[in-house]
Amino acid sequence: MRKLATIVIAGLVACGAVANDVKPKEVKAPSKEEMAQRRKLAAEFMDTMKLDKQIKATFKMVRQNQAYMLKRLLKNDKQIKDADKFQDKMMNIVEQEFSAKKLMPIFVDSYASVYTSDELRALIKFFSSPMGQAFIEKSPEVNKIAMLKMRSIMLDMANRIKKEAEKYKKEAIKSAKETSESQDDQMM
Repeated sequence: MRKLATIVIAGLVACGAVANDVKPKEVKAPSKEEMAQRRKLAAEFMDTMKLDKQIKATFKMVRQNQAYMLKRLLKNDKQIKDADKFQDKMMNIVEQEFSAKKLMPIFVDSYASVYTSDELRALIKFFSSPMGQAFIEKSPEVNKIAMLKMRSIMLDMANRIKKEAEKYKKEAIKSAKETSESQDDQMM
């Protein structure tokens, strides 16, 4: 999922828009005909961007990265095997819920709501060009390299989160015991 977001953001950045800086402009709402045209163009843009292929590549990369992380974070083969089994089940759910079939209408509506027909045509024209296709084809490779370089950051982060979770668990158990003891004392 993180990779899909990275791909979409990279596409927006390449087009000169950073998602957090884009604020809806107060303009006259497009007509039904214009929105229908935009949706058609947005769907064509998603096809041009090879959304289905990008999503599959993203999930493959996420699975590989998760396997790597599990091997570095867990202590023994049984833990790794159990966690791998669990991760596989969870990723199957994520892949089903974030399938191109389910995401396509969301992306189409999102792009149709933000971009004009002329802008969508320009995006299609660029991403249909040899340079645009090179961008699309090389995006998974760029993401893979970035992911490999971010592994140490992710491992450090996972270890910090694990420590905080363990600390929280101990505090929660202690608090639960104190509450239980307090209630027992009140009953006596």
